[in-house]
Amino acid sequence: MFLPGDLADPKSGTHVVDYFVALDRVAWVQSMQDLRGRLQTLGWMQEPEVTHVPQPTAAVDFMANITMLNLNLMRGKPKVVNVIETVRNFLDQKFESLRSPLVVVPDTGLGQPVATGTWTVSVGMTRALACRLVCSLAEQHLADEELQLLRAEVSACFQFKCVMEVPVPPEELVAKSIRAKFVVSESTRPDILQLYSGLQASFATQGLVYQDAIAAFVADFNAKSSVETARLSEGEVKMLLLLPSQEALFLEALSGHWDQFKKEDSGITMRVLLSQVSRTKAKDSRVPLVWQTIFAPSARKNTYFILRQIAVFVKAVQQASSTLRKGQSLNLPVRAARFRDQSPDLGYDIVCCWAHWEQDFRTALGGKYDETFNKFLAGAFDKEFTEKVKTQDGGLVLEDWRFLSILQGTDTTVRSLEVKQAEADQAAERAKYAAWEAAVLKEQQLFQEYCGKVRAHEAKRQADERAFRLEDAACFDKACAQYMEAWVPVLGPIAPEFVNAQSRKLLNEFAVRQGVQPDGVVSLLLADLTKLGSAFSKHLTNVTKFVADHVQADPLNAAALVFPPNTGCWGSTFNEAEVEKAIGDVESALKMEQGSLVVRKITLTLAESCLAAQSRRCGFHEAFFCISSVKGAEGELLSHWVKSVTYYRRTIPDVPVAAHADYVVPDLSAINGCTSISQRLKQALSGEAFYLKVLSKLRTGLPPKEAKLLPKLFTWEFQLLCLGSHCFSVSQNDIGSGAVKDLSLIKARTLSSLEPHANPTMVASLIWARDDSGADRRVQLLEWLNAKFKRTLQDLVKERPDILEEYGYKPNTLEVTSLPSYKDADFIWTIPVVEAGKHFLPMRADKLQDFKMSLNVCQEMMAAAVVQHNQKFNPAGHAWTPAKKRTAEIAELDQGEALNLSPSGKVEDLPQPVITILPDGATTFKILLDNKRQVWLQATSDGEVSVYQPLMLAWGSYVTGADVEAREKAKASLLSMAFQSASDGRAFCFHEDLEKLKPPFVGKCCSIKEFLEYLEGKGVVKPFFVSHELKVQDGDPKFALRSTEPCAFEKKDVPANQQACYQNALSMMDLKALQSEQTVNVFVQHRLKFLDNKQQTGIYPQKPGLFLKKRLLIASGQLYRLV
Repeated sequence: MFLPGDLADPKSGTHVVDYFVALDRVAWVQSMQDLRGRLQTLGWMQEPEVTHVPQPTAAVDFMANITMLNLNLMRGKPKVVNVIETVRNFLDQKFESLRSPLVVVPDTGLGQPVATGTWTVSVGMTRALACRLVCSLAEQHLADEELQLLRAEVSACFQFKCVMEVPVPPEELVAKSIRAKFVVSESTRPDILQLYSGLQASFATQGLVYQDAIAAFVADFNAKSSVETARLSEGEVKMLLLLPSQEALFLEALSGHWDQFKKEDSGITMRVLLSQVSRTKAKDSRVPLVWQTIFAPSARKNTYFILRQIAVFVKAVQQASSTLRKGQSLNLPVRAARFRDQSPDLGYDIVCCWAHWEQDFRTALGGKYDETFNKFLAGAFDKEFTEKVKTQDGGLVLEDWRFLSILQGTDTTVRSLEVKQAEADQAAERAKYAAWEAAVLKEQQLFQEYCGKVRAHEAKRQADERAFRLEDAACFDKACAQYMEAWVPVLGPIAPEFVNAQSRKLLNEFAVRQGVQPDGVVSLLLADLTKLGSAFSKHLTNVTKFVADHVQADPLNAAALVFPPNTGCWGSTFNEAEVEKAIGDVESALKMEQGSLVVRKITLTLAESCLAAQSRRCGFHEAFFCISSVKGAEGELLSHWVKSVTYYRRTIPDVPVAAHADYVVPDLSAINGCTSISQRLKQALSGEAFYLKVLSKLRTGLPPKEAKLLPKLFTWEFQLLCLGSHCFSVSQNDIGSGAVKDLSLIKARTLSSLEPHANPTMVASLIWARDDSGADRRVQLLEWLNAKFKRTLQDLVKERPDILEEYGYKPNTLEVTSLPSYKDADFIWTIPVVEAGKHFLPMRADKLQDFKMSLNVCQEMMAAAVVQHNQKFNPAGHAWTPAKKRTAEIAELDQGEALNLSPSGKVEDLPQPVITILPDGATTFKILLDNKRQVWLQATSDGEVSVYQPLMLAWGSYVTGADVEAREKAKASLLSMAFQSASDGRAFCFHEDLEKLKPPFVGKCCSIKEFLEYLEGKGVVKPFFVSHELKVQDGDPKFALRSTEPCAFEKKDVPANQQACYQNALSMMDLKALQSEQTVNVFVQHRLKFLDNKQQTGIYPQKPGLFLKKRLLIASGQLYRLV
């Protein structure tokens, strides 16, 4: 109703005020009374309204209805664009007049009865018109059912709160209204035309002439304003003084334009008005007199300037709107500056030129004048007018205007000398353009040669780096294996009956390497039964036998330290009584070997610094120190260990243990995993500092010889038994490598060996324990221990490069060759740049603009050449500027064809209940899952949904090996994961936040080869890949990937104590159905994550996700059905 038919014509739309003025007042008031009755019938409770005009000594609040307000305007007409925006706001969220009341003044005397149109709005006329419009439209167009839905919004516009301030003299009303408007921070400041209209009407009421009264008003107004924002600015004052001398069309056009567009988003800003309207140019004797006359300002020229600025802006807006895709809207606050005339100074010169020749043009064009004038305003003849303005030919005559000759169809060779000169200029220009084109082609050729050298260098660098890293990794693996064999051997799987024999064999080999007899090596067996959890009771007999056999084999030097369990026996709970009983069972089993063992209970007091303030963990743990019972001739024990201070003091104080944050989370698919109580108890006694403290105290007090030899050999069978012990309690769905794993003792030995004058020490690890479920996990544990110690050595080598030097390995650095270079002097018009690893050759913006301005007839040829250049060398199309970085074309944004998906349905019509899912990182949409398991996408704003954005994840866990077949037989819902090629295999690849992976790999669905190449570039050459074998080779393919064992994700139901969300909602869907060809919009994709932490190092599968098959363009508020 109020939108203009022609944006360039201010008269083509109806103003809201004019619409209501034209209505029959009596009929309109009656319609509002009818609306009141309908609202009351629908349940609206009317507030008591004011009946008489108050006689205030201070501001008075009261309730009024829309009919009590009149259409008198104190500060001119509110802008239509603001009124329409306010109407939308009131329909989205009801008018809160209690917070923002209207400020009014009465039209009748104080104490008089209130009637229709009693109040004039002083502050809030835009809101008042919006309320009037909402009520009128509701009464005319809404049925009772529809009005019921908007009852609260309409009633808030019908009746609202008003404030009547203390009366002031009539001549001060407008000033008070303006000042009140200025100080309201959330209110729009009146534009200069509204101020002019309001002041003009006020002066006329007082019998004053505007030009005579305005200066005194401004001085008085600013003097009475205490804050800067409540004063008229210097620019506003200047315009208030200029506006009376302007034509009516000037005011009408500018007012109409600001009715259609917000002032700050329009084609004419206050800055342009102040700088151009009635401007004056400095006199220059070199400028011909006629041109000085042409450039002299006038009211007519000001009007034409305003019309031109509006026409140029509207034309740009219409062109931009025509290129918008479906569902997109024009963001004027951002783009308005680019739509305006970029050279308003030149624009004013051009309209001055037209105004000077206007009568001649009108006579020459006749009936074509109006059409031609409109084309001129939109810039159709700017090229010729700019030429005339810049040359400022004093002899310019009517026949020199080429556009006139074209429109009239007459011969343009009247001025032959000028034509010849123009032809010569054109020939020179074409020669200049040809030279420029040749220079650009040469720079393109140099750039291509440079890029070829860069590609060759990069290929050679990658090959050299790959070969270096593979060779370095092989050398490190070999040295690491030799180091482990010499100092921390790991053997397994071993049958229980051969454990002690294997231990003695390792001891003898160690003694030979150290040049001593086997009976000269002090040995200690560590048996940590906490690692077995409640399964310790199944292996207690073997544990006791191992301890007894070890001590009996060398009564003088051998000892054992047994940590009893911290949980009950198999099948029991964790209560204190059952734990005490379990400790008693261990002590009884050890003391049954009275003929060979002396068992002494010792207490380990845990360090307070390792216990959280809120922790309820026990502050001590008991241990059993076992030595040989063999005695000498005088009845004394022969073991050297009886002289240890720990043996006779029976306590080790202030023992540090690992923090909970360092505990292992045995779950491949865990992103933010947490440990169970059973897993935490199994890791209660862990950490390098724990073993360093315990072994140090055990050594204290021994004779110097023994102390020097201690510790020569630690056999650690039961630590490795404990490594496998977690398998006794995990479900058969878990992968074996998820067991509790602890390198604490091995790390402690390695760290202590780095100290000055450290004694030679070996830690032997023997893996013999089986999973109580019957599965043999020992090989997996052996592989994990070797891999994790290798990782530990990699970290140590960074600090101590010489640690593996005796085994032939010392870290080397790859010699980096310098990149190919180019000469800056060779690139005058262009400049090579590198962004996101890609090379571009953008034009130099400053050179390009200067050269373009020097051309006339060759501008189009140059524009085509630049487009062709950008297509090949600069796809983003942005010229390079030294002050602002060019925006590169990001490959990830080019996601191909979009889904042809139309909006359908409403949220309230979906089968209830509806689950709302907020995907991580999504800001423009949310996912809805209805009761029929249909998947919907609800757009919250305009935008695009990427194919790389996971919509929801599944809940469950991964199984491997024989467990896959077992779960298939149990009819479990499985999603197989097997890749036979790095090039063909695709997954959503990402990595954890690591310092060495900077800049990070942007998580996306891609080939595994692309992800491996990224990791290779960051120094990760051959990462571990769950259930797969990865080989890196020089040939093609570079990465050979194959599946080595079955691996599948088992979908599980969402737990009853959890709500459906982004992390688990996919488990409510049928994964196999989503993988079928019938599902055209989405698909299920595996997610692979590179981890490098204390628990896991390599590529591990994560929860599968649901992804779009193609990108989707969305419009705000629309609903799209995906499944």
